[in-house]
Amino acid sequence: MPALSILRKPLPEIIKRHAGDAAFYWNQWDKSKSSFVIDAERLAHIESLLTAHVDGLIEANDIGWQEALSNLNRWKGAGETFVCCLLAMHQDSQERFRLLWPTVETNAANCTRGFISALAWYHQRTPSPTRWLDHWLETADSPLLKTVALRASACLGTTPIAISTIAAQDTNHQLRAAACRTLALHIQEPSATALLQKLLTDPVISVTTEAAIGLLNQTKEKALIQTAISSLWFAITQKLPELTTLKGSKQRAAQRQLKRWIFNWAFHTPQGAPEFLHTLTQLPSLLQIEAIGWYGNVALCSQLIEMMNTLELAPAALAQFELLTGCDAEDAGLIKPVDAEQLITAEQLPPEYQGMPFPYTEAITAWWVTHGNQYPTSTKVLQGQQLNDSESTKRFCEGLIANAPQRIKQIAQHHYRQLSTHV
Repeated sequence: MPALSILRKPLPEIIKRHAGDAAFYWNQWDKSKSSFVIDAERLAHIESLLTAHVDGLIEANDIGWQEALSNLNRWKGAGETFVCCLLAMHQDSQERFRLLWPTVETNAANCTRGFISALAWYHQRTPSPTRWLDHWLETADSPLLKTVALRASACLGTTPIAISTIAAQDTNHQLRAAACRTLALHIQEPSATALLQKLLTDPVISVTTEAAIGLLNQTKEKALIQTAISSLWFAITQKLPELTTLKGSKQRAAQRQLKRWIFNWAFHTPQGAPEFLHTLTQLPSLLQIEAIGWYGNVALCSQLIEMMNTLELAPAALAQFELLTGCDAEDAGLIKPVDAEQLITAEQLPPEYQGMPFPYTEAITAWWVTHGNQYPTSTKVLQGQQLNDSESTKRFCEGLIANAPQRIKQIAQHHYRQLSTHV
């Protein structure tokens, strides 16, 4: 019997592994949400591994918390922040939040993404969540904490318009930018649209871009759409030079922000707009490839094929080519066997392209010559299907949302929202 009681005690090695692996799997889960190869089933598997390690820390109670907090103080990463925040909410512990917040606040560029994710995760998966999110939305003194709460509530779609309105007029630009995300959810509220239009003239670029994105997801007014698109492009041109001056977590945060801006600029630019090709060439090559996929015009597939001749761009160009055409390059025999040089290149690919094969460019060129004229070039296309305002497009997007790899699912969700809100 004494031996059995010993086995019931948490083993330090196991707890240490739970803490490290929980942060690791959150990072894998976060990166996989934009993957071209991870589908819903595989993402759910990563999520189950993450949940298992968090449950192990919850079971270990204070010992698990101390190990997670130690990791946060040592590594100061988003994954460690996610784990600590989740444990604090599970325990409903103000003391735990008091202990983790100084590290988050001091290392905001690294940590806030994990904090936002934990808040949204907890509320989406807990039948009766504690009131920390509502409490911070209403009473937080720290602008960063209130910004985090606003960003999390935007993920959940639950921010009261009164709170969004107050935040939109705050002196802190991060709060105003976060408020734009929540105002965009109030599609039927004229006051929300009016505030977003006002914030288009904000002196801080990060605020004007979020206002532009919010309006693009609310309105069909052509003049307002063009103003918002122009505002986004101006912000992109200002942000690009900044990337070369940043390093580490600040550079990664700036890259995520820039990709968000480029996605919305490319997605919402009308098909056939003459300025799109001109502005596209001003982007770095990899971001050009991304923008082509988000824009959704198969007439640009020839540019993607040309970029496949550059080794470090080839998997990304192939991913966007498949996204547009619906062609499965591997099934069609359009993939090269991987050599040593490609293996080295594959290790350096951005997370969303990891696992993508390398194209056989000559074969893809021949395939495009044979099949390219079958695709429409005047409308947005996804997976070879024309996207419009029809019920068949809505059903097609629903199928992709349920079954497609995460990046394709993201674009399908965005188009589906446009169909649902622009009535």
